[in-house]
Amino acid sequence: IVLCPDGSGAYRIGEVSGGYIYAPDEILPHRRPVVWFNTRIERSAMSDALRKSAGSIGTVSEVTRYRDELEQLIGGVVSIQ
Repeated sequence: IVLCPDGSGAYRIGEVSGGYIYAPDEILPHRRPVVWFNTRIERSAMSDALRKSAGSIGTVSEVTRYRDELEQLIGGVVSIQ
């Protein structure tokens, strides 16, 4: 499961659906396919701790410890493993 900021103060939810792909001549060559759900999580709905972890500087943030909170926020759309 991945969270991706949408630029408007919310996060889109997706599930990685396949393996790594390298597209050498593309703008973002390192890829994995993602199925995006029609669900958003507003940053304002997150706990302070999750909001700080999800918004940390860097490409990838580890938020597994917030699994229970994320499952509640997602609302049963997907089960986080």
